[in-house]
Amino acid sequence: MATDTLRMAKDLEAAGLERRQAEGITNAVSDAVADLVTKDDLRTEMALLRTEMALLGSRLTNRVYGAVAVAVGIIVGALAIATAIVLRATG
Repeated sequence: MATDTLRMAKDLEAAGLERRQAEGITNAVSDAVADLVTKDDLRTEMALLRTEMALLGSRLTNRVYGAVAVAVGIIVGALAIATAIVLRATG
């Protein structure tokens, strides 16, 4: 977030502070707000997070479907083997 430090210092001087005090306060405030974010910054980051979450959701869905397909294959194979064994035993 940008801060107009010159204007702030002048405003503080106009309010009665000495130049040194005005500059010190201005520097302290400027340093304190340097890492603040704007609403637009938050919106951008939220959009990126939503995109990443959607991608992860798709990947998870694909893995679940893959696991289900493998499980169904194993069950079908086991049923085929069991059927062959029963047919052989009764046949």
